[in-house]
Amino acid sequence: VVFDAICGGKGVGVSPVVYEDRLASYREGSSSKGDVARTFAGDLNGFVTVKAAGFLGLAFCLLVDVGFVAKAYIEGFMQQ
Repeated sequence: VVFDAICGGKGVGVSPVVYEDRLASYREGSSSKGDVARTFAGDLNGFVTVKAAGFLGLAFCLLVDVGFVAKAYIEGFMQQ
């Protein structure tokens, strides 16, 4: 979950610079109450948003493909 939050849901790799910056922000926030949780929750929300948008895009593309197949079926087999 921590890695998913740090990488932002954009793949299996994350830049070492981004990784270090995120860990530093978590460490700096640990001195004050609630900042780590707020920062981590924001990163997790970004991760979920990226994954949900990717899923919705995939579902849309699949529905378009099903429409093309249905149209080809109707034009090919339903005409007399």
